Amino acid sequence: EIIFPEGESFKHWAMKFDPDVDMDLAQVSDPALVKRLKTMVKKIYLGLGGAGYGRADIRMNQEGDLFLLEINPNASVLNMPEEKASADYMMEDDPGGVDGFLNRIFRSAILRREKRLVPPQLTRRRKLEPVVVRK
Repeated sequence: EIIFPEGESFKHWAMKFDPDVDMDLAQVSDPALVKRLKTMVKKIYLGLGGAGYGRADIRMNQEGDLFLLEINPNASVLNMPEEKASADYMMEDDPGGVDGFLNRIFRSAILRREKRLVPPQLTRRRKLEPVVVRK
């Protein structure tokens, strides 16, 4: 969730790229809203044939109605520290941190590839070890 500064209600060019314009990010804390957001984005992303990961831009009005503005499939990550994008901040707030986020991306890509290589009747679930390991 973006916490807009006083007088702002939309993430325009300056908010994205001007280092002097400050905005805060916060995790959505309402479990019911988190569930609604996840359900909405998953249905739309998969309906569009999405694979991997994506970042959704959603707005909510005063009545609690959700509106999807866009889905950015495979949004840029690991940008330079002085040029962080929204997905970089979200990775930092991920429960598994940056490594956890990257591991999910890599594991999911490996599993998608394996499903394409193995005949459907032989496909079985298996636990994958983390791909990103830091000392």
